[in-house]
Amino acid sequence: MTGFGSSRWNQFLGVAIAITYIFSANYALAQITGDRTLPNNSNVTKDGNTFNITGGTHGKSMAT
Repeated sequence: MTGFGSSRWNQFLGVAIAITYIFSANYALAQITGDRTLPNNSNVTKDGNTFNITGGTHGKSMAT
């Protein structure tokens, strides 16, 4: 391919590679907070890069 067609193909390929790279990042951003709306509040503590969630109200089992 030469001329205008290959230029369009190269642009498309470049954009496709860039989008794939951007959306393939392996991380998540989130905010973790304790639940203050239930009878037994949950507690969230941070230990380095680990969040520990303790306490809280236990739900009923849905198993039959």
